[in-house]
Amino acid sequence: MTTLISKALNLQKNLGLPDDKLGVITQAMREYAVDVLNVAKHPIEKRDTPAVIRKYVESHGVTYDGKEKLFK
Repeated sequence: MTTLISKALNLQKNLGLPDDKLGVITQAMREYAVDVLNVAKHPIEKRDTPAVIRKYVESHGVTYDGKEKLFK
């Protein structure tokens, strides 16, 4: 089981949604992850400062830790 499916399954169960909604949740999570990666790709490739990278990704609800180079 992938991490994505595991998190989607947990979300589905916590929200009390029927099993047929797992695919919808998984697809929405996948599309969101791809959007964030596409937004962050350009400044990362240019090796911009963490402040510039944060500017791009924070509008998507994600933060960037420049020290550890992790998205949260």
